[in-house]
Amino acid sequence: MTNRSHPLRLRSLLVNIGVALLASFGALVAIEGCASALLFVSEFAGGAPNRPSVAESTHTRYDAEIGWVNEPNALVEDLYAPGASVRINAQGFRNDRDFAVRKPPGRFRVICAGDSFTLGFGVAGDQTWCHQLAFDGLDLERVNMGQGGYGIDQAWLWYKRDGAPLEHDLLIFAFIQPDFGRMTRLSLRDYAKPRVRFADGRFALENVPVPRAGVLNAWLRRHRDTFGSLRVFQLVGPWVTHPLPEPDYDRFPPYSQREAFDVALEIFSDLARTTAARGARAVFVYLPSEFDLGERGQQLAPFRASLAEETQRRGLTFVDLTSEFRALTKAETDALFFDPGETQFRHAKGHYTPEGNAFVARLLSNRLAPIVAATAR
Repeated sequence: MTNRSHPLRLRSLLVNIGVALLASFGALVAIEGCASALLFVSEFAGGAPNRPSVAESTHTRYDAEIGWVNEPNALVEDLYAPGASVRINAQGFRNDRDFAVRKPPGRFRVICAGDSFTLGFGVAGDQTWCHQLAFDGLDLERVNMGQGGYGIDQAWLWYKRDGAPLEHDLLIFAFIQPDFGRMTRLSLRDYAKPRVRFADGRFALENVPVPRAGVLNAWLRRHRDTFGSLRVFQLVGPWVTHPLPEPDYDRFPPYSQREAFDVALEIFSDLARTTAARGARAVFVYLPSEFDLGERGQQLAPFRASLAEETQRRGLTFVDLTSEFRALTKAETDALFFDPGETQFRHAKGHYTPEGNAFVARLLSNRLAPIVAATAR
């Protein structure tokens, strides 16, 4: 009797231990789940939806021709940091007011086109280099057509469609070296884009109309950082937030960096013709990024030299600000670029700080003064 009871007691003990372990595990799962849900509610109620992983998603919308453009009349308070809000006018430009097609008498209107360095990623609207341009004796209107993530192709397409119809005196078409690489791609961070080719004297667009992600999928991606606090989202997220469909590369053959360089030059020439036909002037500005400084800057020197040579051969006005940046001390240069953590977005790293934007504005105001004076006559 006693011998038989030992296996029963052992079995009962093991069962009790198993139940206790399962109960403990269940309690841990419940606690973790509740903590995850509380974090989610806290982040969502605390404004996390206004701080997604991609800042541009808060003030842009899908565009079948260009990929993404600003949402008219959007206002995102303190987007980058306290006081660094983004306001979009009714025309989709980063300006506080709208612009008439005809410029007011006595005004000199400048359109700044480009990527996030022109948009002013990380700074307030009145801190962008475009807003701070100043030319002696001129009453300026500054139209900011910068957009995050744009390559040279998208900046060109947007200007041609929505900027060129405005009467203006000067187009400052600004870019950084990575903008050439963006031209080779059909998407950027799950946002589809068109691609421009040039052959037989004509431009051709690929991937148009631009593929559009589903509304739910786009919304989930926009709030990925917020939902990321939910363990269930971490588990099923990769299956819920499907990326854009893989492009049909049989229809879209490979696109080299060399082709991007050649197509960009054709785009520059087209912009020069477009502005001249409207009685305006186009200037092409190479904005230095951190890539252009230090050792890598030496590696990019031949690229910048080729760009200067080819634009000169085509009779284009090209301005490269790299030498002015490289003449600064490291401490002075460091103050011009954001470090990680200085804004609410990690992608702000390497963009111009308020000091960097002010420095670019001073350089361009000085370098372009003779051109502006001749154009304003």
